[in-house]
Amino acid sequence: MPQKKPDAVPGEKAIESGKADMLRQVLQHMPALDWARLNWAKLDWNQLVLMAVGFGKADMLGEVLQRMPDLNLAELNWTELVLMAIGSGKSDILGEMLELMPELNLAELNWTGLVLLTAESGRIDMLGEMLQLMPDLNLAELNLTGLTLMAVESGSTDMLRELFKYTPDTYWAKLDWNELVLMAVRFRKSDMLGEVLQLMPDLNFAKLNWEEGAKILVESGNIDMLREALKYMPYHGWTKTAQMLFEAGAVNIFGEVL
Repeated sequence: MPQKKPDAVPGEKAIESGKADMLRQVLQHMPALDWARLNWAKLDWNQLVLMAVGFGKADMLGEVLQRMPDLNLAELNWTELVLMAIGSGKSDILGEMLELMPELNLAELNWTGLVLLTAESGRIDMLGEMLQLMPDLNLAELNLTGLTLMAVESGSTDMLRELFKYTPDTYWAKLDWNELVLMAVRFRKSDMLGEVLQLMPDLNFAKLNWEEGAKILVESGNIDMLREALKYMPYHGWTKTAQMLFEAGAVNIFGEVL
């Protein structure tokens, strides 16, 4: 007589079904003895969490992570899970994961790689979620100039705004503002140029190479961007721009800008 196939572990079955209520029932009624055992009832926690993320079920992921023994929580492959969450494009899952991740694991994540990946994917909500929950130590290590340049190049003012929102004050002054402004000018993105100039600290304003920026604008004949730049330009920049326009025989542009 053939042997009866053993039943699947209840937790795994609940995750496969996608029913958070069923999983909650399993977790609530599990005997205390089983909780104490390594890999609770021989359940592969890493696999369960990966499964929940793969199915894109944030409530289920929360259930699993909240009830998981600390020992198992620390052993999860968090980098793989976060990458998977980014790939799924679900910011609620990413938020759930980052909130419940032990601090030790949080600090070990390759934040620069994760943020770059998120920025490249253009998922602004996920980028915000990540920057908000990132430890200060890791935030300080990010290549903020590189990320900001990427935002400028992509033309995403939302991404730029999100980055600026979470950039520590001490790092504002370290950004290569001149490069950011020139890049916005080269890409002819007037809304982005306005965004950069508006958020720039006064100290960096004085250091900008206004002459080079004005030259690019005059040569391009881009009135919108010229108007945006003149709005924030110091007096010495105005006089140089006027001189360039006269020399280029583009007095009409200066009239339109004014």
